[in-house]
Amino acid sequence: MARPHLPKGGAGGSLWKPRWRQGLTRGAGSGPLQARETVGDDMYQKILAMTVLVLAAGQGALADECRDRMMALVAKSVSAQQSKGHIISEPANGPKIENEFFIASMDHMLFKPIDPPDLPWTLTYVDTAYASYDEGRTWAVAYRFDPETQAETSRKYMETMAQSTVNAQCGTGEIDGVTYDVLEADMSTTGGEIDTHSKYWVDPANEFVVRAETLSHLGGMETRFTQTWEIVEGLELPIPQ
Repeated sequence: MARPHLPKGGAGGSLWKPRWRQGLTRGAGSGPLQARETVGDDMYQKILAMTVLVLAAGQGALADECRDRMMALVAKSVSAQQSKGHIISEPANGPKIENEFFIASMDHMLFKPIDPPDLPWTLTYVDTAYASYDEGRTWAVAYRFDPETQAETSRKYMETMAQSTVNAQCGTGEIDGVTYDVLEADMSTTGGEIDTHSKYWVDPANEFVVRAETLSHLGGMETRFTQTWEIVEGLELPIPQ
């Protein structure tokens, strides 16, 4: 987002399609953590995907300017500024999910579930995904990945979104008495039919997205995401040994 971009660009982070949250489960009983690349974690995939959406498009000269700005934000969302996000996901046919997301860098992130509370914390560092069932006191390796491949996948994903944006609108709005630029548009996360509508409150001084509201129809399920972000200079996250 300017985000997590926020980081330069965004709101904390990027709109990559991370695999590090996929299918993290506890083995039978209190056995070892297992990482599976399918099933069960569709909602977390959506949460992470929404964690940094910024878009735009439109008609006429002003609309072109709006679209250009949005595309620049989208491109920057594959970089990250040190930041903290609070994300609420509300699926139409399921319980609300609440999480915190911390970004020290694109190589170092922490995903902390709040509600439901019995899910593991997830941390990525360089080329390894870790999980903790004791709130960060101990970490177990979930799996390893190729960071260069993931970065390239993220870049292509953002390009697809940027090119699909339509119906962009740009204006201003206030949050707690502070005026922000407000960017709003429809887009596709797959390159096909439009499946997402997002609205962003952007600090014009640094292009950091402080708030994002997204209505997604991914996978045929309607889900509403509300994100709030803040820059956290000097953010330090655990480094598992």
